[in-house]
Amino acid sequence: MKFSSCSVQFTVLAHVDSYLHYRPLLLLQVLQADIDTHEPSVKSVNRSGATLSDPGVAAAVHRKLRDLNARYDAVAERCRERGDDIKSVTRKLRDFNESAGALQQWLVSTLYPVLSCCL
Repeated sequence: MKFSSCSVQFTVLAHVDSYLHYRPLLLLQVLQADIDTHEPSVKSVNRSGATLSDPGVAAAVHRKLRDLNARYDAVAERCRERGDDIKSVTRKLRDFNESAGALQQWLVSTLYPVLSCCL
């Protein structure tokens, strides 16, 4: 009896661990969606800046636009890189969990007959 309740506890913990492994990926997807929603605004500001006629104001605005674009591109690139890292780690964790699950099933099937003799 105790043995099967331990098996149930391991299964529940495996599902909790699985969620915790995917949580960073979910948070990254929210961040990527936020970045994507700002892209039209960045493009709109760039279009508006390109139509300035006063050379003095236009030069200052273009410098600020270059800075804005560089920052936006850096954030988007870091987000993509982080996403690739998280996806890689998530794949490795999933593979590890599958291996651990297979090992757990083997242990249960192997130890159950041994423990049932002793109880």
